[in-house]
This record gives sequence, C-alpha cells and structure tokens, in this order.
Amino acid sequence: MQLPFTGARTDSERDPTVVVLLSLYLLLLAFFILLNSISNYEETRAEVAIGSLTATFRTDLPLQVDRMSASTSTGYFRAAAAFRRDVRQLFEETLPLARFAPVQRGGTFRVTLPADQLFHAGTTRFRVNGRRLLDGIADSLNRQEPGLRFEAELLLGAGPHLPDGATSGALLEVRRAGLFARDLRARGAPPTSILAGIRPGDPGIAMITFAARVERQAKISFESLVR
Repeated sequence: MQLPFTGARTDSERDPTVVVLLSLYLLLLAFFILLNSISNYEETRAEVAIGSLTATFRTDLPLQVDRMSASTSTGYFRAAAAFRRDVRQLFEETLPLARFAPVQRGGTFRVTLPADQLFHAGTTRFRVNGRRLLDGIADSLNRQEPGLRFEAELLLGAGPHLPDGATSGALLEVRRAGLFARDLRARGAPPTSILAGIRPGDPGIAMITFAARVERQAKISFESLVR
C-alpha cells in the first residue's frame, strides 16, 4: 500500500534549536515587559539619558573640541538637568505664562514670555514677579559645579528691523536689555554668564535662553572651518 505524499520536511522543521531560540526570545521579551511594568519613572534620570543621547548623535559643525570623559559627561548632564528643572520651577512659580521650548544639546533650553509680564508696560521698571524671577536666575547662575558654567541670554523683539547704532540707545527694548544685565550683576550673577540684546521680531515677546557649558570647551578652535 502506498502512503500519500506529505511533502518534504524543511531544515527548520527537523532542527529543534529553532524552537529553543524562539522560546528564549519570548522569555527575554516577557522579562523586559516585567521590568518595565515594575520600574519607576524619574524625570531627572530620563533627562540625563535623553541629553546624553542627543549629545552623542547630534550633527554639529566639525569644531575641534576635547571629548569629555565618561565621568565628566555624566556629571555634566546631571548638573544640566538639575539646572533646567530648577529654572523651570522658578518660572512656573513667578511667570506661569512662560512657554518652554524643547531642550537642545543636553543643557540648552529657551523660555518665551510676554515682555510686559517681566516689565511694567511701556517702562523699564520690573514687576514684582519680575524681580523675584531675577533673584532666582541670579541664584541659578551662581550655582557651584566644578568645570561648568551656567548662562542666561535675554533677547527682546525690536520690530521687523533692527535700529541703527545712532538711534538704538533710545529704543525701549535696548534699555530693558541693559537693565536686565545690570540687575543680574547687581544680584551677584557672574558677568560672563549674562548676555542681553535685541533681535528682529515682535516687540511684545522676550526670549531667555539658558545654557550649561563645560568651561574647558568654551574656547573653541575654528581652524577646521577656515582650512
């Protein structure tokens, strides 16, 4: 009696290791699902990890800078995350209308707010909350982290075009920018950590950019750009 033809068996059907490998894969998958379900999310550690990945895979111009060691890099991202968290909390408590832009390059972030929330309308006088904000910014810029420097840059919109040098001194935005820098210095913030100026844009909008920088990388060689 002739048995019916059942077709040739494939190598995978004859090889039992395929089943073993598949079982191991499913076991590992279940293990990582279990770890994820019991883990606790910590914002600071998440920001450190995201900042580290951003710095590693970013595509900047080929500037000649020294690479940070692993320990320095970890300390930098932890300090930058703490700096960002404290500044954000400061704005939420003093000027809740401020908007935070996405974090860039690990330690750089931007805050946008109505200028009249910082100053009295049409004047160079700070509001009460504006003075509280300056106190907090000065404290943040003064934090002591070995090898790191913290910066704040205020840019005020001055209309569609920037004024020429002869008339810029009378512009309200120019006087406000100067007052911002002077008041931060009066509150003890390091002069090298303060930048202020104007930009083309809506006169009612102020942008403050905060950055955490490695001091030994502040001096950048541009030799590779001019070769």
